[in-house]
Amino acid sequence: MGRYITEWRPLRVYSGGNQAFCLGAALWIALLAGLVLAAPGWAQGTIVHDSLRSAALTGNLMGESPVREVVVYLPPSYRTDPTRRYPVLYMLHGTTSTPDEWLDGTYEGLDLRVAMDSLIAAHATGEFIVVIPSVDTKLGGGFYTDSPTTGGWATFVVRDLIDFIDGRYHSIPERRARALAGHSMGGFGTLVLGFAHPELFGMLYAMSPASITFVGDLAPTSPAWSAAAAAASWPVAGAPRGTAIVVALAAALSPAPGPGRWYGQLPFEPDSAGQLQPVPAVRARWEARMPIGLIPTLVAGPDAPPALVIDFGLQDQVSSVVPGSLALAAALATAGVPSTMDTYTGGHIDRQRQRISAHLLPTIGRWFPSSPP
Repeated sequence: MGRYITEWRPLRVYSGGNQAFCLGAALWIALLAGLVLAAPGWAQGTIVHDSLRSAALTGNLMGESPVREVVVYLPPSYRTDPTRRYPVLYMLHGTTSTPDEWLDGTYEGLDLRVAMDSLIAAHATGEFIVVIPSVDTKLGGGFYTDSPTTGGWATFVVRDLIDFIDGRYHSIPERRARALAGHSMGGFGTLVLGFAHPELFGMLYAMSPASITFVGDLAPTSPAWSAAAAAASWPVAGAPRGTAIVVALAAALSPAPGPGRWYGQLPFEPDSAGQLQPVPAVRARWEARMPIGLIPTLVAGPDAPPALVIDFGLQDQVSSVVPGSLALAAALATAGVPSTMDTYTGGHIDRQRQRISAHLLPTIGRWFPSSPP
């Protein structure tokens, strides 16, 4: 095993005001310059399309495949220094998405390999491995939660995926060198997995975390509950996105194995007059598995809470993101858990290239321990 420095670099994230603008703008300009520098003559990282068979996903009721693609970014020195070990960033994508969308230009031309190579060439970050598992399902995603309906998606990440990466690649298999980040449903997953397993992840970066509490399209009066209750099977032609999210959440958070509606229960159901009524037992199941409900688990454990950044646009079109993120930050503050809120002008996906390249990756790179070339 190669020698590496074990001293932490301090986490520095600036939220709001001219200071935040100047820092983000400077990194963005540096990155754009780096796009030119990341030419064939410069050291380049490698994208590996790997796969693993997950025991946690075997036998789920939806028939989801236990064989999952895993996209891995290996930094430039990985091919030339077999003794060196690297920190690892695990990135979780959102509903109906794939790892390739962070590589193929879907988000404003974002290519994660080019972004990482450019940041490394500009000395804006050290070298680290990036791992993106494919978690798309028939319902759009399993919300990184264990469910007999959709599969053991939490265990897939925290056991099967980490063991696979640590056994196959030159990673530093320690909490201090392991970070978790994600967007939308992936932001939800970052929070629930990080709060439930602070012994595994030293830093969390939740981008536009969706569906983290009962607000917006998950508010008790949301029409999505009635629409989901009327769906005897899935998919339903022409169903709005909010309904699809509710169906996927029910299958993940309140699974009900056996005959019936997509094997899930709803925390709000319409009565005979069509009026929504709470189902307290089901709502309690959801709350216990949502990020705010996991804060007591986080603070009661022996491990210090991970460093945490909550990153979202103030014009996010997913109606649960802004109020949910604010509620989460307030609940964390009440519990005495430090967090950093980094907000910006933008929507749910229209700033992903800039946020990932100039904020997420450099922030995590500064937090990771350095390893000498």
